[in-house]
Amino acid sequence: MNARPPVTPPSASGPPTDEQLCDYIADMCGELRHLARRPQFRTISYLLDMARVEAERMAKALRSGA
Repeated sequence: MNARPPVTPPSASGPPTDEQLCDYIADMCGELRHLARRPQFRTISYLLDMARVEAERMAKALRSGA
C-alpha cells in the first residue's frame, strides 16, 4: 500500500473534485487488495491493484494539470 495517510471519503458539504475522488478510489482499492491477498483471490487482488494504479495515475495527472 502507499505511504500517504488514508484519505477520508469526500465530504457531503459539496461535490468532491476529480482529484479527491481518484485519491479516495486509490486508497479503497489498496485496502480491498490487502484483504484479497489470498491464493483463491489472486485475480481479484490483481484487478484491484490495477484500479489503484490507474486512480493514482489519474490523480497525478490532475495535480499536474495534464
